[in-house]
Amino acid sequence: MNPQYVPALFGLAGVVIGSALSTAGNFFLNWQTHSRQLNQWTLENKKAEWRELISILTRSARSLADNSPLAGQYVPHVTTAEIERRISEADVQARAAIQDRIFIAKRLETENILERWGLLAAKDEAGAIWDAWTELHDALLKAAHEDLEIS
Repeated sequence: MNPQYVPALFGLAGVVIGSALSTAGNFFLNWQTHSRQLNQWTLENKKAEWRELISILTRSARSLADNSPLAGQYVPHVTTAEIERRISEADVQARAAIQDRIFIAKRLETENILERWGLLAAKDEAGAIWDAWTELHDALLKAAHEDLEIS
């Protein structure tokens, strides 16, 4: 080999190695950026689902309590077809909101949220509904904070 080609070969090797390292570095940075973006997207969707679920369940619990008799009420509570419709609609909306979650579905299942809602909806007086709702609401907030890594 002619000694005048040695510097050219080293230069060529440097270019090839530099290009390979540059390509690998770009691939790694793109992969890492995509991974972070996916994690952020998932976190944002979880947050939206928790917020929507808690909002719907709050409205439904309020509707159930508003259309139920108070504890120790002396005046008989008349349940009309309209009141039954409101109670049924609130229960259906709550159950649908619990069951149509995507990002937090496993956590809801772990926490038995649907079953706990069923127990709440079965209560027949406003005070008992609010007591059950307070307990369920606290459990939802605790689960959401853990799921979203909020301290």
